[in-house]
Amino acid sequence: YGTSCAGPGGLPVISGNGVPTLGNAGYAVTLGNAEDNKLAGIVFGFTPAAFGSFNVDQWLTGPGCALQVDNMGIALHMTAANSATQPFVIPNFAGLKGAHVYCQWLVLGPQGAVTRVLDTNIGE
Repeated sequence: YGTSCAGPGGLPVISGNGVPTLGNAGYAVTLGNAEDNKLAGIVFGFTPAAFGSFNVDQWLTGPGCALQVDNMGIALHMTAANSATQPFVIPNFAGLKGAHVYCQWLVLGPQGAVTRVLDTNIGE
């Protein structure tokens, strides 16, 4: 959901590599169509942006870019081959069934970019 903003590579794309289920040790969240050799951060939150979005334009990206998740954590990567991958190991813990983790990539550069938000809903 949400909106993305383009960088030099066009609109960046966020996706999961399968179905986020309990006990899935191989699940990952990927970034595609990103400018190569740039610092990228994946932002995690447990809710969508409860108090509106956090504008990152003017100082990190181009105009109109915003983070749209409540920022509970961030992991940094360097893009290679116009992409990045964040492993997202899901333990086999029944208490996680039905949980939502919201993820969004931010790519930094002379003209940064932001993906849409991925709602990772953990199932059985």
